[in-house]
Amino acid sequence: MTPLNRILHVEDDPDISDVVRMSLTMLGGFEMDQYASGSDVVQDAPDLSADLLLLDMMMPGLDGLETLESLREFPQFADTPALLFTAKTIDMPDDDAAREMGIIGTIRKPFGATDLPDQIRQFWAGFKGSDDSGGVQAEPVSA
Repeated sequence: MTPLNRILHVEDDPDISDVVRMSLTMLGGFEMDQYASGSDVVQDAPDLSADLLLLDMMMPGLDGLETLESLREFPQFADTPALLFTAKTIDMPDDDAAREMGIIGTIRKPFGATDLPDQIRQFWAGFKGSDDSGGVQAEPVSA
């Protein structure tokens, strides 16, 4: 199975962004790039790479789905799997539409910072077809 090393995270709330960074780098051992807006990450996208996209659904300007759509235009992100952070269950693509967009799941806010690395690894294992999902029970793509 391809290892998960680098995560590209887009979140407009600085407090959540800090918690995610600490959780995923200190507890999870991941490398990360973080952006506060969809437009900023799209501007820098030609110089970026990631194994996984972690996108906030509700952001001013480009929301998570619009950011994902824009990132898909760059060859290095054309097939990069994505997880969505959301506090809401509305406006989520259904399972088939989500799979077509490369969305492998959602993480509900509020989330447990200590559980986040395992939760992401579980989604990654499921996406890569591994039976070793261990860790926290993850939520399906749609609620």
